Amino acid sequence: MNQEEKFTHRRLVSSYRGVIISISVMLYLLGLLLVFIANTNSLLNNVKENIGIEVIVKDLYDEDELRFNIRQLYLKPFTKQVILTTNDEAAKDLAERLDEDFVGFIGYNPLPTSFELKVHSEYANPDSLKMIESYLGSQKYVKSVSTQEQIIRRLNNSRKSTSSILFGFVLVMVLIVIVIIHSTMKLTVYANRNIIKTMQTIGATTSFIRMPYVRKSLYQAVLGATFAVIALMLTLLIMIKFMYSDFEILLRMKDIIGIVVILYVFGLVITLFTSVFAINKYLDIRKKILY
Repeated sequence: MNQEEKFTHRRLVSSYRGVIISISVMLYLLGLLLVFIANTNSLLNNVKENIGIEVIVKDLYDEDELRFNIRQLYLKPFTKQVILTTNDEAAKDLAERLDEDFVGFIGYNPLPTSFELKVHSEYANPDSLKMIESYLGSQKYVKSVSTQEQIIRRLNNSRKSTSSILFGFVLVMVLIVIVIIHSTMKLTVYANRNIIKTMQTIGATTSFIRMPYVRKSLYQAVLGATFAVIALMLTLLIMIKFMYSDFEILLRMKDIIGIVVILYVFGLVITLFTSVFAINKYLDIRKKILY
């Protein structure tokens, strides 16, 4: 093996490693994005369903009639739970927190009767909250309605911005992997140019020549995906143990299995198409250009 062949061989080995590492990093970032999307939906639903609509009841409104109206609210599709706090209950709770009987001091109870309406997650968005607020405001027993619309907007915006950042990283890594695989295929064909041209001379078809290189590329994809899955699982374990104890509850097993399948399929598909394109391009090159 002469110096040029040794140099080409070293470059080829380095390129193979680079392909596996790049595929691993790309799929790892894609896995993080998928985990974020799957877990964020569950997390946001939990948060949204715990953000209530505060409703202040008109003074001196009959309590029995109010309880009847609240039962009617449960017939609405948006209602998940209604928590009623009478003015006496509110005064008792405040007196315990202040450790002082303020009602006896001022001579009357200034606190109103109120209730907190918690809605199902699919209704916890700005448009639905406005509709619910309008409906509640039209009821004869309601004095005022207060929604947490700004919190909902911030939650949605936070999810969108974080998803965009992760998606941008994954897109950049996809482009890098395509370039590296393309360059590696070019170098592979160049390193085996004599064998390839001999096979072409004796009548070997393009698909026959191409198959070993495609198999090697798919092997690299499987290896890279395996490294990515291992790294992703270790990341999840670290997050569960040290960062967020409820993470394992929000991310279901079927979500994890689906993410692993997507990583393998995506890695194989992108590697297959890039490899076939690169190999076909350089197999069709004329002999004098190849040399």
